[in-house]
Amino acid sequence: MLWLHEPPHWAEEGNTIIIHSAPQTDFWRITAQDVIKDNAHFYYERCTGNFQMDVCVRAEFTGLWDQAGLMLRIDEKQWLKCSAEFFEEQQHACVVVTHDVSDWSIVDLPPNLASLYLRIERKGTTIAVYYALDGNTYRLLRLAYLSPVESIDAGLFCASPEGPGFIAKYTGFAIKAIGL
Repeated sequence: MLWLHEPPHWAEEGNTIIIHSAPQTDFWRITAQDVIKDNAHFYYERCTGNFQMDVCVRAEFTGLWDQAGLMLRIDEKQWLKCSAEFFEEQQHACVVVTHDVSDWSIVDLPPNLASLYLRIERKGTTIAVYYALDGNTYRLLRLAYLSPVESIDAGLFCASPEGPGFIAKYTGFAIKAIGL
């Protein structure tokens, strides 16, 4: 796997990847803030065809909009990220889809949730994003479009746009080919 913006500290311990996010990092384009940020941490591999990507995320959020999850990236202007995100003093399940300009969708999660399971399925240009509280019962969070490209970067990301940084732990990260 490769890094786009390697974090100050990270480690792989068995089935767990631990990332210490740097402060003032994010992937975001224009909406609401009229700012472009493309400096968050992304640990990825190049994937082709249809696939499913899964992970369980645990994070020690400390700042507004701290986020940790999965990302698909074509380039700096076309990408999707889904995450556990700290907003209004609690975690939410969020998806941002960017085609030159970012959007944001958000769903409340139960208070004091220890971990969030995330899944992305890529079938051609259709991207389905799911989340689960228990790792078994997945709910559709978002259905989105990403441009038709043969290969795409897929992996883990974290960002700390306003806070001092935090620790995210990812377990069970896997990418597997799927059919249509």
